[in-house]
Amino acid sequence: MYPDLETGFPRIYGMDSGIEHGNLVVTLIDPRVRQVHEQFGPVKFRKPDGTKGRHYFDLLITYKTGRRVAVAVKPTSRLASGRFLAELEQIKRAVVPDLVDEVRLVTEQCFSRTEAINAATYLRFSLCPDAEADARLEETVSELDGELTIADLIVLSRTGSRGFRAVYRAIFEQRLGLVSRGSINLHSIVRRPQ
Repeated sequence: MYPDLETGFPRIYGMDSGIEHGNLVVTLIDPRVRQVHEQFGPVKFRKPDGTKGRHYFDLLITYKTGRRVAVAVKPTSRLASGRFLAELEQIKRAVVPDLVDEVRLVTEQCFSRTEAINAATYLRFSLCPDAEADARLEETVSELDGELTIADLIVLSRTGSRGFRAVYRAIFEQRLGLVSRGSINLHSIVRRPQ
């Protein structure tokens, strides 16, 4: 369950695989995205052999600019034969530009597992806003000079057990800079945003 981008309310998204889930959460945190719909279709197309086909895209992304992108998510192992890639070209001809502006193929190589985990964690934490903890953190961050761990920032901001969620939200909302790479945890290094 993650926030609906238009309403902000919690919503259950229907994803069939870990790759689809990872792509979804990375897409949901993109500030350029206005809305995401899963299982877009059916789209009718002609297969390379001339027979009729139907395809459902895993996601339809609508950007704030109005641009619409239909996303097909597949593991790279399913692309080796070339059959799906040939079908995707036919599907693309059937939908661009009448239904969508672009067709995009996403594999597990398009994002890292860590990136997806961090995004999913932020989305869950964004469903539970805490104005008091966020305000305390904001005040502390405004006086920061240099870098420190998230654990140290929680102590300085006097946010206690609510601090980690507040810090996570601040990082993804560009109110706090993340210096460390990898999975965000209490030992990650942060700083005032530049």
